Amino acid sequence: MVRMKRVNVTTLRTHLSRLLDAVRRGETVEVRDRNVPIARLVPVEPTTVGNGRRTHPWIERLRRAGVARVGPMKGVPEILRKRPPGPERTGAVEALLEERRSGP
Repeated sequence: MVRMKRVNVTTLRTHLSRLLDAVRRGETVEVRDRNVPIARLVPVEPTTVGNGRRTHPWIERLRRAGVARVGPMKGVPEILRKRPPGPERTGAVEALLEERRSGP
């Protein structure tokens, strides 16, 4: 759920730093002039994290909100290339037939 603050122009001028901090945390700020919406401050959707690696915008929102931490991901590509340990999988039908053969 996106949280949105509504502020008037005077409040924006007075508390700009505080409102920008809220935007950095993932909030949206709607600016109003005489109670008529005129602008919205929204977080920029980053395409990379600090080390140049690409990340999904929803992960970055969680990181900014303090809900998740992004690790270095060392070794992940090698893990994903390997097959999981255990017996070779031959398909769902074969597994069901084998289960029926062994019976209760």
